[in-house]
This record gives sequence, C-alpha cells and structure tokens, in this order.
Amino acid sequence: MPFRVAISPDGKSVVYRQRINGKDSLWLGQVDANSSVMISDEPDVSYYTLAFSPDGQNIYATARDRRQKQTKLLRMPMLGGVPTELTTNIDGGFSFSPDGAKIAFVRRNRETKEAMLQIADAADGRKAIRN
Repeated sequence: MPFRVAISPDGKSVVYRQRINGKDSLWLGQVDANSSVMISDEPDVSYYTLAFSPDGQNIYATARDRRQKQTKLLRMPMLGGVPTELTTNIDGGFSFSPDGAKIAFVRRNRETKEAMLQIADAADGRKAIRN
C-alpha cells in the first residue's frame, strides 16, 4: 500500500513510499500513464517526508537507516540513482524557499530538549544557519 506521497511541481509525477514485507521502497509514478517504477530499494532504510525540488529535477526525502539513530536529509535525481546525504539529525519535515535555493528544517537537541530552526543550501545542505 503506498503512502507518504508527494506530487511534482508540474503535476505529472508522484513519488511515494511503499512498504512490502516490512521493507520500504520509493516509487516514481507518472500520473497520465498510470504507471510506476521503483527508484530506491534499500532494505534497512525507512523513508518519512518526501518532496520534489521546486524545479522538479530532484526528490528530497528524510530517511533513517534502521541500524542508526539519526534521520538524514537525502537528495536524489528524479529518475533514481545514488542519493546524496545533505545533512543529519532532522526532526520532522522540511520546506524549500520560493527559489528552491534554501531548505528549512528543525533539529532537536535530545539532551537539552531544545529545538532549533535550521536553514541550509538545498544543493548540498551546507551553510546551515541556526535560528
């Protein structure tokens, strides 16, 4: 059963998480063709928030390897390929600036129980600004 769905800016594609036999995979669907293809199938990874970049060229996802504790922010080409890890320790979703150049997310300090808004470059997750 598909869930965690995002639609592309042009409305022609969807990306969604599918769980089969307790394992997550990411699928890219074409709305007009009513067809889908698997774009990521890493057996120990769970996917959470999904989004297309504002230009529709990349898919962003928060994901966690079940063997690790931190959630990562990943970017991958729309048609699949090797994900690029942008940053770690993401709590919840994320959002893009109107021009797609920046990404905002929340990072929590588990020890102090403080939450910090972070703003970073969408291309590489660097230059995080803490607010």
